[in-house]
Amino acid sequence: MIDSIILDGDLADLSVAMMSFSPGGNVIEVKLYGKLIRNTGQGTITVKGEALKKGSDLSVTIPVQWFKN
Repeated sequence: MIDSIILDGDLADLSVAMMSFSPGGNVIEVKLYGKLIRNTGQGTITVKGEALKKGSDLSVTIPVQWFKN
């Protein structure tokens, strides 16, 4: 299932640690790990339709906020 996930934008250089579905199938949890390298301010997570009941790809674009130490 993890290989059904495509990461893009700021998330492109990260790896998928785990993916799970809620019992009702309404929530997909994806845990990522790695070091953020890109700084565009957004990242996209796409789950390929082959991993979903409806068979269509599902994408979400999320803001990525960088903080200076």
